[in-house]
Amino acid sequence: MRAIPCLSIVLAAAALAASTAAPVVANGLDPNQGYVQVDVEVAGYVSSDVGGFGGRLWCSSWTEPQDFAIDWGSTSTGPMPVPPGDTCAIAEFSGGDPGNLGEWGAWQASGAVQPTAGAVSTITVTIERHLNGLEPQWDAWAWFPIEVFTVDRVYVNRTGGITVEGLVWCPSLAGSPAGPEPIIGINWDATQYVGRKTAIHGSYGSDIGKLCFDSQHPTAPVRWTSMHPSGTSAATAWVYGMDGKFASGTIIVDADSLNDMSSVSQSWDPERWDYDPACSTDATPDGFFDSNGDGFCAYYIEAGQRVTAAVRTTSWKGR
Repeated sequence: MRAIPCLSIVLAAAALAASTAAPVVANGLDPNQGYVQVDVEVAGYVSSDVGGFGGRLWCSSWTEPQDFAIDWGSTSTGPMPVPPGDTCAIAEFSGGDPGNLGEWGAWQASGAVQPTAGAVSTITVTIERHLNGLEPQWDAWAWFPIEVFTVDRVYVNRTGGITVEGLVWCPSLAGSPAGPEPIIGINWDATQYVGRKTAIHGSYGSDIGKLCFDSQHPTAPVRWTSMHPSGTSAATAWVYGMDGKFASGTIIVDADSLNDMSSVSQSWDPERWDYDPACSTDATPDGFFDSNGDGFCAYYIEAGQRVTAAVRTTSWKGR
């Protein structure tokens, strides 16, 4: 029975101690203290690969400004204690790591504040960020096959020149960021043996890109031809032997098809209407995304196939 009065004394002492301690409100802020929070907004080129901010906060009762920092990945200091009733303003501000492609510009704060006890006053700093002119780093590299690539026709003209044709089909490349109708280059070397010791050689370098996929007829290979620019259009490219004239007969053709390109999903200029600062950081179905956080989905894509064919010539009669 005597334990009850003792318990009452203990509880009373605890209550007295609580009443003399500094009161704390539910949100964790001291009701007798003022608070300033600095928030940052980036204008212009926005991406996730920037690293922190820093500055100095000045309040009227301080003898000198005090430093503050905003951690990497954050855009706010959170509440910082200051004397209530003081006039507080941003004295200095700077950006940290501007990222691989960025550079910091001018900054502007929203203005001075006078925080009251137990409340948080917010100062918003807007800082400009511009592209520095460097090209985006590649997020991914990929190689795709050319599923169908053939040489099936070699035409010979009356003056001993040849031109080569075939079929090509590249659905995998068409389904990549290079699609939907990718363009490839096709080069070939031709050899015609004359007797046992003599051979005629000729080469063609692709002057005009060729479609390897027709989205209107997605299951059908596309015919490719050897062309070169001619004025504002294109004309059949005739190749003449370095060792003599080609003639009717069998010609061996070694051909290469190649796509060697880069692809960037956004314009590099944020002032342009097609600039998208929100390039996805999640993998898309084709496996490409913004892996380095620079705001660009940039890919380096290659595709190719090689074929060797022995083709009987056909006399050219024009088209």
